[in-house]
Amino acid sequence: MKTIFDVGANDGSSTLGMAVDSVIYAFEPTPELCEKLRKNETVDYYVIEKAVSNFNGKAKFYVAGQSDWGCSSLYQFSDGLDKTWPGREDFKVTEEIEVDVIRLDTFIKENDIKQIDYLHCDAQGSDIKVLEGLGKYISIVKEGRIEVAKDKETSLYRADNTLEKALEILKDFKTWKTPCFNEYDLYFSR
Repeated sequence: MKTIFDVGANDGSSTLGMAVDSVIYAFEPTPELCEKLRKNETVDYYVIEKAVSNFNGKAKFYVAGQSDWGCSSLYQFSDGLDKTWPGREDFKVTEEIEVDVIRLDTFIKENDIKQIDYLHCDAQGSDIKVLEGLGKYISIVKEGRIEVAKDKETSLYRADNTLEKALEILKDFKTWKTPCFNEYDLYFSR
């Protein structure tokens, strides 16, 4: 069985197709999305209703509950999105809630995870913090994908989640990127 971490699982569509021969840990702090994800829970698909970052504890979570719940984040939206993300009027916080936050190294230790075959991370501005939260266990990750901002000026969130910073952390991986609006999908592999 392969082990897959889906951080910022949203509706599960990024990893559900991999569930055939895998154990999937789907991390999602947005209550409305967790409700949908729980319909997929099986012996090999686990929903963890927590945000993931580089600390353990609680944090304010900014829910964007309009057309795309998946834009909710531990970070507030950047100013001037009407210019840098034209036409996206759904980038608005509709509610602030408190959520549990966990580091991945904590989860790995608590669950005796030996290897992560694939790390899918779409943590809405927190992807760098997710990688930092792996600590020494970044060494057990085989491959994955994160989202990063092209630069601070066009970042969707008030966070330092840039390509440059990600490449520093992923220096021991082969990396390649594909553009997606003002962001990159950054893939990495051993």
